[in-house]
Amino acid sequence: MNLLGYEAREFVGNSEFWAHIVHPMDRPSVMVQMRRLWENGRFIFEYRMRHKDGDYRWIREEANAISSVEGKPIDVTGYWIDITELKRLEERIC
Repeated sequence: MNLLGYEAREFVGNSEFWAHIVHPMDRPSVMVQMRRLWENGRFIFEYRMRHKDGDYRWIREEANAISSVEGKPIDVTGYWIDITELKRLEERIC
């Protein structure tokens, strides 16, 4: 898998890397939403991430927490979609 020019292994188990490429203005709200993922079990959010080429791209992330039999969150599954072009079209319309 290749997202924004990065390989999946660069993201796995490296929350500092992930937080570093989230746009600085979006980082606080993304962190709040991530906490809600663990509380509510679901996360749907749009924010900007820096592509390996240095440009920021809009991402729509949808994630679900996977819980143990005891109800404790143990993992996350989900996906990201690059919605940069959609955001550009929205800007033209507004």
